[in-house]
Amino acid sequence: MANELKHQKFLERVDESQLAVYIAGRWLQRLGHHIIMPPYSHAESHADWREHADNGDLHVASRWEVKHHSYPWKSLETWTHDDFIVCSRHTYDQAKVKPRGYIYLNRDMTHAAVVFADTVGKWETRDNWDPNLGKKTECYVCKPGDVKHWCEIKL
Repeated sequence: MANELKHQKFLERVDESQLAVYIAGRWLQRLGHHIIMPPYSHAESHADWREHADNGDLHVASRWEVKHHSYPWKSLETWTHDDFIVCSRHTYDQAKVKPRGYIYLNRDMTHAAVVFADTVGKWETRDNWDPNLGKKTECYVCKPGDVKHWCEIKL
């Protein structure tokens, strides 16, 4: 009986917390994040709690940018440039929701490299020719050694 009483008190606290979850989710959504609020359910009794385990209150999706290189690299060892272009400075600086990182695919889309945005403090700016715009644009670059992951893509 003691477990059932504790269980009922627990369910009351869970129900009471749902407004806070909703408010926090709406706030994050208004900041530009994609929010998933997983459903929650009540166990009829303490004995059934495992069937209704917590799925978390909020899932916040991260923004990632994907770039397709025209270079045939496969690893840090086969990267032939002094710098690694992360992105245009303007698009990063103006982004309402900053990306968590950047995923780059090589020319054949068989390998990936990942730059996490939390390394922004190491990035430098450089003018780079943009063939799509037909002019030089200011870009963020990092050193190839600051690229965190170089890996083969296996689908």
